[in-house]
Amino acid sequence: MEENKGRVCVTGGTGFIGSWIIKTLLQDGYSVNTTVRHNPETSSLESLEFIGFEGVTSCSDGGLDSWTLPGSRMAFSLLEYTRFFPNFPPSSGAGLTGSGAVSGSGAAEQKKDVSFLTSLPGASQRLQILSADLSNPESFSAAIEGCVGVFHVATPVDFEQRETEEVVTKRSIDGALGILKACLNCKTVKRVVYTSSASAVIYSGKEEQVMDESSWTDVDLLRASKPLAWSYAVSKTLTEKAVLEFGEQNGLDVVTLTPTFAFGSFIIPKLPGSVHTSLKFAFGEKDTFGSLLEVPMVHVDDVARAHIFLLENQNPKGSCFTKMEGTKIPDLSSKKLTDAGFVFKYGVEEMLDDAIQCCKEKGISLKE
Repeated sequence: MEENKGRVCVTGGTGFIGSWIIKTLLQDGYSVNTTVRHNPETSSLESLEFIGFEGVTSCSDGGLDSWTLPGSRMAFSLLEYTRFFPNFPPSSGAGLTGSGAVSGSGAAEQKKDVSFLTSLPGASQRLQILSADLSNPESFSAAIEGCVGVFHVATPVDFEQRETEEVVTKRSIDGALGILKACLNCKTVKRVVYTSSASAVIYSGKEEQVMDESSWTDVDLLRASKPLAWSYAVSKTLTEKAVLEFGEQNGLDVVTLTPTFAFGSFIIPKLPGSVHTSLKFAFGEKDTFGSLLEVPMVHVDDVARAHIFLLENQNPKGSCFTKMEGTKIPDLSSKKLTDAGFVFKYGVEEMLDDAIQCCKEKGISLKE
């Protein structure tokens, strides 16, 4: 472990990517504040916290539309996933007994198990878990106070369309901007890293060979065609634009990161959806998951390290993509990130090996 590098905040730290960011930060010598929602009833899809989607509600992780592909094509869509896995989304709850204090205004109501975080090396000395909710952006102020950097990973998700797109989008934007205002007010935050989504890029309506930071989803197209999970894609697109605009207008250093399909090990107690899908393919379900051969992939450790790289390196600025192993379809370019000096460590073989080994260690059947 390196010397203490200061305190940072990770919103949505109980998800696949968020938890891995926390693990890596602790290893690198940071002190970490993370947030959990004290009222799970505020999200219609709390159970999605354990799958591989970016920033899912309070635990979200970062940046994965695990089933969507560039160019407005959905070769492997959420609809197909639910057809083959009728119990999707999985039931929520960690199923473990947690230790460690949860502080904040909603601590008394907090029932989420966070032992998989509090048991991380260094957590007992340098991890604080506080209650906060995107519906009340001011609730993040305590978690951000005194931090040198903020990773905003959490995002509201409603794939079942229980709320209107306008409601979901407003909550996402208001929550993100409230967090950015708290960063300005505390006077110590040097940079904010926002976890975006491939869904903010891929529905452009254009046939592009390579998509980069200049590519955006066409929200009018989505609102007209209303594909599966369209309101989520709209909210992620408009939130990222709002975040970048706020940073530019207010002199706050904000950079966004867009991960693709994440594989590898996981800290959370349940099997993340993106890892589940990759393992199903590895164990022979090629008819079902053959399109994985065309999906951009990245190891969750590379995703976490990319977040921290962007905190520690003032270039690049704006939007960046993370994608390691390549595709046969229009691609998401990671050139901006790699040109700045970031190095991806893992290939597909390592991703699958790590996922399989992690499942074995957690006693998760690989052929269920």
